[in-house]
Amino acid sequence: MPTLETIEIRTLSGYARAIAAEPDELKWFRGVSSSTHRLVPSLYRHPTIGVSAQLLGLEASLITRFRERAQPMVSRALPVDRLELMFLMQHHGMPTRLLDWSENAFVALFFALCDLRRDATGTTTGSSCVWRLKPVLWNRTVHAHINYSGEPFSVGDSRLTNGYVQVGDGATLMDRPVAVYGVHNSPRIVSQRGVFTLFGRSMDPMEDVFTAGAFEDGTLQKIEINGVHQESVFRELLGAGVLDSTVFPDLDGLARELKRSAGFGAR
Repeated sequence: MPTLETIEIRTLSGYARAIAAEPDELKWFRGVSSSTHRLVPSLYRHPTIGVSAQLLGLEASLITRFRERAQPMVSRALPVDRLELMFLMQHHGMPTRLLDWSENAFVALFFALCDLRRDATGTTTGSSCVWRLKPVLWNRTVHAHINYSGEPFSVGDSRLTNGYVQVGDGATLMDRPVAVYGVHNSPRIVSQRGVFTLFGRSMDPMEDVFTAGAFEDGTLQKIEINGVHQESVFRELLGAGVLDSTVFPDLDGLARELKRSAGFGAR
């Protein structure tokens, strides 16, 4: 079984070195504010329901209600494709089986550090992290039974539709998550270079799927930034031009950036 490697970094240059390894391989990144956060999508983090079948039923109901009510609030027709509709729901904060990643390692680092946790004295606490995924290697292992060797799946691929788009009670869904390219349905997803993993029936976190599977070492990796170094690394990142307004190219992002520059923080 593979070992989950964890790399600790203290500077932006250290992070750049960590992500520069194996430059010819496709890599995706996911930044989280706490290194204890698990790689589980929002649908499977329900506070009281812990049974996959029940959550898949809830997902079906949410998709139906969203489709029924959303049309007057958008300027173009809602997607007919169920998976495309899930991408739109994800963008607006609805619980889905999608987990956000980025093709841009520095955008992921921004998300890991932009809302630092602090104690009563204002000192940063805990560790944040950036997960690094090799999506082609991941998908090859998950779909070894069909000799898969291509890039992450795209919307409309029959292998994706047949294995991950729910029909009925979801009994035909694949178990393990798969790496997919999403629909670029907003300026934010474009600027953030958004990509996704789509979960199946299994609620297991991706890191557990990795360590229990036949994956190659390095398919999934964790890059940690300890609390004592978080603030200095974030200042370096801002100084390099990765700002709220570049990650969120709208008025909300501009407001966050101006608040942060004036010492108010971005919240």
